[in-house]
Amino acid sequence: MKGYKYCLCYLQFVSFITELHMSWICPGYYFFPLIGGYNTGAEFISSHLSMTLYVFIFAFELPSTLSCFIFRHKAAEEISRTNPSKMYVEKFMLILCHIFPFAGAFAMFNSQLTFEQKYDYLQKNWPECMIWMKFDAFEVYDYVLNPWLAVVGIGAISFVLLVYGAGNRYNVPCGLTLDVFLRRDDFEQSEISEIFEKESLRGFQIQKFGEYEYGRANQPTDK
Repeated sequence: MKGYKYCLCYLQFVSFITELHMSWICPGYYFFPLIGGYNTGAEFISSHLSMTLYVFIFAFELPSTLSCFIFRHKAAEEISRTNPSKMYVEKFMLILCHIFPFAGAFAMFNSQLTFEQKYDYLQKNWPECMIWMKFDAFEVYDYVLNPWLAVVGIGAISFVLLVYGAGNRYNVPCGLTLDVFLRRDDFEQSEISEIFEKESLRGFQIQKFGEYEYGRANQPTDK
């Protein structure tokens, strides 16, 4: 379990930094492909750089989640007294997932449009938003005008599917293995410990969807 607890700390730390960036450092309104915020722009950093940093930080939740899945399965193998695997494929997947935040941030940084491209894009698609062009905290993206944005999207979807597949592979068998071990050895768990474990698992699930729900709750509404 020694490796798993550090993976949980890794995931919690990345989630905390992501929430800190979204809610306090550079909060913004993400109406993709249009974004803006009251704490971005000339007063602090550019809106585009803020979005790049957000992609970089948020992308680390993928490798941190994958680490939890893999090392939890590893811990279950040790508890059930089976021969632990060498984890060659798992380590390769972890290395690959840790490359994604840097690759995603690089692609996001290169997806910026010129002022003329943003002006023409808004005039054609959202003419009612033309007044926003005078604000430094406003940014526009389009994958047709700059294909680097498509690289970010395709990469994100690919790695999410990778982590989701790994979760199904390691998390479900891990739970079954641990449950069989506890039943076989007549392990008695106190009611308080059982409640704590259920709440921890529920908190872990909420953790993964917290940023998405936060973004939905803070979207501006038309009045």
